[in-house]
Amino acid sequence: MNNVNLAVQIQGHTDDGTNILNTTKEVHVPVNTNRHVTFDLPANLSAGNYQLTIDGLNGFGFHEEADLVYVGKSITGFIQMNKLVYKTGETVRFRMFALDSELKPPRGVRKIQVKILDPESDVIRKWSSTQLHAGVFENELQIAPTAMLGTWKILALMDGEELASKTFVVEEYGSFDVEVIPTTIPLEEHQALNLTISAYYNHRKPVKGLAKVELYLQPDILDQKTEFEMYGEKNVELQFERLLEIYGKQQIVRVKTTVIEEHSNRTVVKESQIPVYTHMYRIALVKESPQFRSKLPFKCALQFRYHDGRPAKGVTGKVQVVELDYEITATSDDEGLIKLELYANDTMDTMVITFSNDDRLYFYEFVYQLEEERDAFIKLKLQSPQRMTFFVYYVMSKGSIIYTGLITPDTPTYLLKLRAWEKMIPKLTVMVATVQNDTLLWDYMDFEFEKLRNNFQLSIDTKTVKPGGQIELRMTGRPGAYVGLAAYDEGSLNHNNSHDLFWKELMPVYYGFDSSVKNESDVFHGTGLFVRTLSNIILPEVHVMPRDGLQTNNPITKPVSPKANIQELWLWRNATIGNSGTCTIKAIVPDTITSWNVTGFSIDPHYGFAFTKMPIQLTTTVPFNIVENLPYSVKRGEAVALKFTLFNNLEAEYIADVTLHNVNNQTEFVGRPVGDVSYTKSIVVPPNVGVPISFLVKARSLGEEMTVRVNASIMNGRETDVLNKVIRVMP
Repeated sequence: MNNVNLAVQIQGHTDDGTNILNTTKEVHVPVNTNRHVTFDLPANLSAGNYQLTIDGLNGFGFHEEADLVYVGKSITGFIQMNKLVYKTGETVRFRMFALDSELKPPRGVRKIQVKILDPESDVIRKWSSTQLHAGVFENELQIAPTAMLGTWKILALMDGEELASKTFVVEEYGSFDVEVIPTTIPLEEHQALNLTISAYYNHRKPVKGLAKVELYLQPDILDQKTEFEMYGEKNVELQFERLLEIYGKQQIVRVKTTVIEEHSNRTVVKESQIPVYTHMYRIALVKESPQFRSKLPFKCALQFRYHDGRPAKGVTGKVQVVELDYEITATSDDEGLIKLELYANDTMDTMVITFSNDDRLYFYEFVYQLEEERDAFIKLKLQSPQRMTFFVYYVMSKGSIIYTGLITPDTPTYLLKLRAWEKMIPKLTVMVATVQNDTLLWDYMDFEFEKLRNNFQLSIDTKTVKPGGQIELRMTGRPGAYVGLAAYDEGSLNHNNSHDLFWKELMPVYYGFDSSVKNESDVFHGTGLFVRTLSNIILPEVHVMPRDGLQTNNPITKPVSPKANIQELWLWRNATIGNSGTCTIKAIVPDTITSWNVTGFSIDPHYGFAFTKMPIQLTTTVPFNIVENLPYSVKRGEAVALKFTLFNNLEAEYIADVTLHNVNNQTEFVGRPVGDVSYTKSIVVPPNVGVPISFLVKARSLGEEMTVRVNASIMNGRETDVLNKVIRVMP
């Protein structure tokens, strides 16, 4: 084919047929080249039906059409909330984001309008002209005690058009919440779940009523069900009736808990997905740098942690790197680490670090060599079963073609080398195509860049802290960048919805048009492209080529909380990165035992948006504690066993002294002198397992309640826990 001339036309019309755009350009395309055609569109272009038409000129017979998608807004809004379900009287906290297509605060947009609407669409609060700070508007609303119940909405407007919206639910203050938390980390060898079931009104007032629990080891196969009276909190052990066999790292079992309030019959149902693990700990590879350099030390460590986030000390196994002929037997230290220092040779481009032991625990991760070049390049090796006379390539990011080219290699293989630059961040798609035997051949590959233009990083000085303790959060990034932090309870339903949905809304903006899943019937369209060829060229069925890539076998799991006093959101703070590129703040964690997922984002006017794609887990735990499994009520004069469970989270075995007190002479210790005011037992408590202990008592006829007070201690009183609970005494 010789040089050709084409007429490229864009037309647009409204639904009623009114023309709103008609522009044409003539393009000369020399042989073995491709040409860029740029149209400057009007700034006030409106929504409509648009079409691109390409016609051949000067006798060249060619006519093709393609529909175009109109994207009206270059500014995208989204909303982050502290949770999605509120009680009357609680406070709604939110952040409203407005970012351009480069994830930067939009130029010329300083103010937006924000409204909060009740279920009848009445405006409860309005910010008519809100000031944006680094593209963010943050505020709050306290819900009135008499507020309307139902679905509310936060609505953000720009120039009268909706920019973003999000709904949330307001429930009655008197309703209650049910939480189901594993008391111990469930393992396959236990063949049981030990659960703490709690039901509390707002401000932790306990609920009295009937609880029904159903356990499903498979999605729809009931293993067992049980019911019991409860008052606020109850410990339940469910021994599996069927054998649970796990193939892999873990298996999810489902617990359905129904709590019926005693007086009103108000009912709350909680579905819980609880992982049962094969092993008591998980492994991750911690690296000083993501890649290794030849002939230089590559320092890394295998990090062993229990599923509640605590370091696992004393794990022994074999560490191997076959490529280096490296093999050692090692044991994790007090921080749960096996530290490694490896030296790669010149011929290596990959190493595989593996760990295995006699407990059938196996882990591996690939590590790749860092290619040292002054400029960063992306290298692609193109292979064809036949000699390629030409191929075209397209480099795309965030829905735009960054650049394109045509190569005439005249060989079956070719090394395509692309210079990396910041417009490719955060995700890049490269598509190549050629024609052989009148058939179009093509392939594509996606790349993600870990390093962002806004190199925001968030870290915590410790991953484990006592309830009520202090932590230090350290942020690094661009000087002057705005930072927002939040910490959600790991097991909270509101965390799962609010935090995860916030990032799902962000992803299309973050990645651009190509964040959508590739359309297997038209991969070109799935990347934002369309293809029109000569009539004799065949476009074959989709064929996505398999290829090797980064492989890991990290056991990614959700840690569980051994004990909870749930406060769904704890941290909601803002900060500014200092001139040194760092910022440090201190915070006091709530006085609860749970796991928190700490998240953060940063916005810089020039370098744009960055965020923690993986939350940092912070676990609050105590070295030693006691959990009750007491009945809701007892009968006067009838012997009953008061049951408790001891937990030792230290690494060694200890003898615990447990003392039950006779408060106000309400309790009689069966088999003990009548005048005893306390009863002490000693028991051995191994690490990381629950040890039961019980006291046989009778309730004396001195009122309608009996106060149960227990002190437990180990290490000669250096670690202690105290438990107080009132149970009802029936005639």
